[in-house]
Amino acid sequence: MQLPSNILHKAFSEIDVNEKSNKLEISFSTMVGLSGEMSEGWETGIAVDASVSMVDAFGKGLKGSVPEDIKKKYRKKGWIQTRKHDGKTVHYWKEDAYKDAIKRGYLTQTQNIVEHEARRFSSYLADNLDEDGGTDIIYWACGKDGKSIEEFGELDSQTCLMMEFKGPKNNSFGQETHLLPAVKYFEKKYRSAKRGLFIFITDGQLNDLDDLKNFTGSLAKEIEAGKRNLFKAVLIGIGDEIDEKQMVELDDLDTGTVDIWDHKIAKKMKDIMEIFAELVDENTIIGPTGAIYDSNGNVVKKYNDGVPARGYFDLPMNSTFFTFEVGDQTIKQTIRRP
Repeated sequence: MQLPSNILHKAFSEIDVNEKSNKLEISFSTMVGLSGEMSEGWETGIAVDASVSMVDAFGKGLKGSVPEDIKKKYRKKGWIQTRKHDGKTVHYWKEDAYKDAIKRGYLTQTQNIVEHEARRFSSYLADNLDEDGGTDIIYWACGKDGKSIEEFGELDSQTCLMMEFKGPKNNSFGQETHLLPAVKYFEKKYRSAKRGLFIFITDGQLNDLDDLKNFTGSLAKEIEAGKRNLFKAVLIGIGDEIDEKQMVELDDLDTGTVDIWDHKIAKKMKDIMEIFAELVDENTIIGPTGAIYDSNGNVVKKYNDGVPARGYFDLPMNSTFFTFEVGDQTIKQTIRRP
């Protein structure tokens, strides 16, 4: 499992705990910035889920209730019509009914949480990582089949902060949620880039998970074989009804030595730097010497030739925390057992 952000020490961007063979296997990434050579050659993109399940997140949903006597008035005016659809009785509300109900205070529009998150992630990438100073923005899961994409182009940081995220053109929210077309869009467009980081904002409800897994496996093999450069993808879950199970499946997908996917829940993120959790590697050194101790004070890992920004170690099964020493800093990290 991945430790939740609310118990994660600020020094770490991610910690994964795996219970295996009577021990706890720990992997960690530290909260370090990208600088120097590591920040060169990155191309970035933001893809926003525009399927029907995201309507409320775009601020286009309505919440509240309308009294029955008011509904009767709407029916007399023809503002509410009853029809048969797929053998079921469906009530269709005209725009006049919605406007009147909002005016009377019975209904209120949902908050547009997409816009806030999309602005902050896209502007951050454009300003802090992208080599060209602009991040590529698209909507995905558009159209009736949920397989269409809307392109906005590469926008700089200031433009991203002013960008209006109101949903796809003509309210063409997809009836299904297909992520693979968006992944293929970035993979093809930035295939020659030295490095690529692409963020997919979603509520996690995917209809093409198996196809996506297969494509990810093939992509990982190409990277491992040196046939293409690094491609990293991060799922950012937003809203109150996130299907995190599918996000975890992608995050934990076993593709060999190359790990493509990571996932985060937006409201649990303490720092936007957490999106870089899997971008650092063992070759990035954050201190000259260091050590890791289990909760009984025993040394489980010793670093004499440099402390890596990303590393691995094992703990006894009964450990409730570990202590991480790097330089003159001592960090105590609690573990929530799987």
